[in-house]
Amino acid sequence: MSGTSNCDGAQDWIALRSTAPSDIIAAARSSTLFREQRSGTGDHMQDLSRLGTPVLVQPLQPSATLGGQTVVYPDFYVLPILNAAAATTDAAELELNPAHTAIHAIALVTYTQPRPQGRIALLQARDALANVAARAHVSPRAGSQPRLVYLPLDAQAQAMGQLVWKAGGELPADPLWLVPGADGQEHLAGNDGNVYLPSQVPVQG
Repeated sequence: MSGTSNCDGAQDWIALRSTAPSDIIAAARSSTLFREQRSGTGDHMQDLSRLGTPVLVQPLQPSATLGGQTVVYPDFYVLPILNAAAATTDAAELELNPAHTAIHAIALVTYTQPRPQGRIALLQARDALANVAARAHVSPRAGSQPRLVYLPLDAQAQAMGQLVWKAGGELPADPLWLVPGADGQEHLAGNDGNVYLPSQVPVQG
């Protein structure tokens, strides 16, 4: 990913009529982030006319204790922004309130390379399942489905070189597949081809 455009500091919360894709898209289009002037040659994406299907992305862990205080990580809808070939060139991160009744469009993220078929995850779900089977020797849990997650890593530790993570998932717009295994554990399929247990991911708290 090559860049992120953030919305202004105002809490631009927009109520959702429902969680149907059309209502999520309508709410996103009415946000400050989508109403910005996008003509000219500035450092911003020009065309927001082609939008894909919003995808729910959840934090790997719902909360953490930092400095004695509990931090709650929100769920997101991530909205693909497509080119004429229906590949995802950018994505809008739409933060959800706890009740999932409103969104706050917080960022537009630009991918270094377009992701085919309107995807936001670098891996397809079937590839994530195959990696878990090959690397962890675990089949999926019966009746379960993999879900997309982001990783609330310690950004300060990363900036200071104290934390190195190269498997992706650091942004809601670059999520990883979390696969429930038949062994009773969940397995995270990294973009680096490796498979991790949640306990092996250096998340905050």
